[in-house]
Amino acid sequence: MGRLEILRCVHVETEASVRLIGPNRYMRLPKSEAPRRRSLALDEALDDAVWHPHRGVFLEELDGECRLRIFPTWRPDLSRGIFTGIVVASSSALEDLVVSTDA
Repeated sequence: MGRLEILRCVHVETEASVRLIGPNRYMRLPKSEAPRRRSLALDEALDDAVWHPHRGVFLEELDGECRLRIFPTWRPDLSRGIFTGIVVASSSALEDLVVSTDA
């Protein structure tokens, strides 16, 4: 798992979502231009079209597929964060943004 250093907004496309990720906030949008059922999250961290503050984004690779793990600011330190779907495209080479392998 590698921590990403995001200095400007990065556009990341996963299997079902588009995420805009900035240095200290993120937004999730549906991949298709249609409303989708609200995701269940007690803290509303998965609400679409809302900027949410974060305290870190990590790139994880499992079986050759990359995903992001986003840690919302208000979640406890031992939280697992938000685990995205498989990354299919990005406006930046995410591997180039990795600055550390610390959790």
